[in-house]
Amino acid sequence: MAERVPTTYVGRKRKTVYETASKKRRLDNQRAKTRVNVGVAFQRWRRLMEEQGLKNDAMVAEFLLDRETSMSCSFKYHTTHPKLCMINVCRAS
Repeated sequence: MAERVPTTYVGRKRKTVYETASKKRRLDNQRAKTRVNVGVAFQRWRRLMEEQGLKNDAMVAEFLLDRETSMSCSFKYHTTHPKLCMINVCRAS
């Protein structure tokens, strides 16, 4: 029988502590740019999520934005941005 020659395992190079830390820091910074602090309205936010059956915070935000854009212009907004208000009313029709 022929003798087997042991082979060396060639895998991925292990990342250094510095590389993993810098990647984590970069990802944390990206995530921080998308955060919104609702502050004292947090309980209302969670209640709205539960009442509307929304599964995550992104769905709550989308629900509120859609609701805001679908409503007709308020008096204050209409007096400050009449042209934009008319455009939104025309789009809704």
